[in-house]
Amino acid sequence: MPSTPSASRRSTPPIPRRWTRSFTTLRRTKPATRPAGVCARASMAPDPIPRLPLRVRAHADESLPGLIVRMAEENLLATPYRLLEACGLGRATMTSVAADPAAIVPLARLMGLPEEDLRRLSYAAADGSVRLLGHPVPGDFVTADRMRICPLCLAEAPYHRAIWGLTVLTVCPAHGVPLADRCPDCGLRLDWRRRTMAACRCGAVLGRAASALGPVPDAATAACRLLHTPPDALAGLARDIGVGGVLRLLHALGCIGLNVPLRRPLALADADPELAARVVDEGWRALADWPASFHGFLDRLRADAPLRRGRYGLAKQFGRLPAWLNALTEHAVARAVREALAAYLSGIPEIPTRARDVRTRRPAEADAACVTLSDACQLLGTSHRRLRPVAARHGLLVAGSGGQGEPLLLRRSSVRTLAGEFAGIADRRRARAILGVGRRAFADIEHAGLLPSPAAGIAADLHGRACWPVVALQTFVAHVRSTATRAARAHGPVVPLAAATRMISGLGLGSGTILAAVLDGRLRPVRLSTRGKGLAALGFPVAAVEALGVALGAEARATLSLAAAAAELAVKPEVVYQWARRGILPTVAVPGQRAERGRRVRRADLEAFRRNYATASELRGRPGMSPSRKLALEIIGRGVVPVTGPSVDGTRQYLFRRADLEALLRQG
Repeated sequence: MPSTPSASRRSTPPIPRRWTRSFTTLRRTKPATRPAGVCARASMAPDPIPRLPLRVRAHADESLPGLIVRMAEENLLATPYRLLEACGLGRATMTSVAADPAAIVPLARLMGLPEEDLRRLSYAAADGSVRLLGHPVPGDFVTADRMRICPLCLAEAPYHRAIWGLTVLTVCPAHGVPLADRCPDCGLRLDWRRRTMAACRCGAVLGRAASALGPVPDAATAACRLLHTPPDALAGLARDIGVGGVLRLLHALGCIGLNVPLRRPLALADADPELAARVVDEGWRALADWPASFHGFLDRLRADAPLRRGRYGLAKQFGRLPAWLNALTEHAVARAVREALAAYLSGIPEIPTRARDVRTRRPAEADAACVTLSDACQLLGTSHRRLRPVAARHGLLVAGSGGQGEPLLLRRSSVRTLAGEFAGIADRRRARAILGVGRRAFADIEHAGLLPSPAAGIAADLHGRACWPVVALQTFVAHVRSTATRAARAHGPVVPLAAATRMISGLGLGSGTILAAVLDGRLRPVRLSTRGKGLAALGFPVAAVEALGVALGAEARATLSLAAAAAELAVKPEVVYQWARRGILPTVAVPGQRAERGRRVRRADLEAFRRNYATASELRGRPGMSPSRKLALEIIGRGVVPVTGPSVDGTRQYLFRRADLEALLRQG
């Protein structure tokens, strides 16, 4: 029988009564007012996207797929996908709609809800990033293709919470019960192809009353609090790296702390839900009180360092943390972790590492911060071969043995102090520049004993050669220059220090003699040249220099050489040299050969030496004394203490105080 129009109409499924009036009104009702410039035909064109007759109010913490399910249930649609077909998204899935920012506009027109409300519930942002309750989060930490629910929350209010899509959560942040992703009756996975949020497709009721509440983990509570906080109201670490950065850091630190391979949170939860919960708890322990809690996390990692392979370095101390940190592409998260790690390492300098990124981020002002031996060499301007033994002798090494590539660490504060001391001493070349004299003049001044005391300490040891404090050299130059007096031209011609030295060089003397005469007041400089530097600026009257030469010549004729003094004392010359070197026999610097400079003996000093000291040979044959050559040992055996001798200081001959020997003779 051929079909008739009336038969075809009767075969069409009837439209629900509650929809009939709405669709008729949407298609045939004209707008009350026509905007200017719009023709009547255009104003009568139907809207390609109808509006659902019934609406539901979106909850602040609801997910967009859950809102679509509730809207379809309210309008008696068989599945939520019929709603997507009505707004032109027939081929889309609930997952793609939740992650597609272009689906917001047609959904808002169909549901009759503000677009801003749907954007807040959507998992997608206009820039293509993933968001959860308005916060940017990594895509691996949000799932929309798998439904997870809390039966207790559904029993209280049957709508899907957006935070249930957070993959790092395994329990409900409100009740502490595990989030379910399967129906308790049929055992199938929960999905969005359903009539209502409160029941499974099999008809089983999902929302059930609480029999016993479980403990709510701190991590779940904190994640819920952060996600419900507006982005502009975040504080602390969440303000610096965002909620997404906190979640990524929580999961990564939890896996590192438990030595678990870093996997996607959802894959880890599917493989071992208990391990996933432990990972979240361990990660939150490291983030709860940043950065103090992170430092405690590092302490726990260091406690397991002996169990790890390797000799030294951050990988030995902190396991997988350095590798994860180097591979991290999120600059905000990497910067926060590196700063906290640098602050931790600055207080524990015994951790040797060559990681330049960590060493450069250590606080430079921290006294406990360390530098490697190579960096210390660059700072001090010396070589590794010279610095290492000095650092070992003076206890500057903090950690490291230097073997098998292990770096040696020194305190940054010690290196800076040493650098200041090292810059404050002068070797011979720099000292000559400060004094303004040449090599020969400097040797004369040094031989005369006029230079300040040589530098001592670690800096001098590091220098390895004779050196003097720069301040002491400058003070010495200033003192000598201060003796110059402004004299009238009546003094005649004036010569500098070098010329004055040449005038007395015939006596075997040098610049040291001139400066000694200046310091003694026997010679007075009368001019300071503006062109000369240091001691070279001194000017001396020619007549005064000549008079000094005459006086020094007379002094030379009134003294004895050490060899002549030895002949008068009836001892060998080397014995007299030893006495003069130890200061027992006074000597003076007088004109003569350079080899004799500082080794001349005045007649008065020689007579005083004879009155105060005596040798054992002078007592040989005296009453009560043996003629033996071992008389000195016999005298020592009778209780006389020698001043010098082989058993005292290595001198070849024993020397006694004459008063002690006379007392021994009186005893008989």
